[in-house]
Amino acid sequence: MFAKNKAIIHMDLSHNSFSEKDGEVIGKGLDQNHTLMGLHLTGNDIMLSAEGFVIKQKPNLNSDSHIMTKLTNTLFM
Repeated sequence: MFAKNKAIIHMDLSHNSFSEKDGEVIGKGLDQNHTLMGLHLTGNDIMLSAEGFVIKQKPNLNSDSHIMTKLTNTLFM
């Protein structure tokens, strides 16, 4: 999917139990992808290096997370 994608520019794959082996497959697809600009992998056994490569997660970082809240129309009235 990553190798063929020409439209998605941001993707959040956090907390999907991706393993190091899954990271190898994702990394191979990303090698051919020049469209995706943002990828979140928090809560998996893999992470992005500073250079943008998928690598094994460093110890004790799996607890990092973020919270997203759905905004409703009532907030804008």
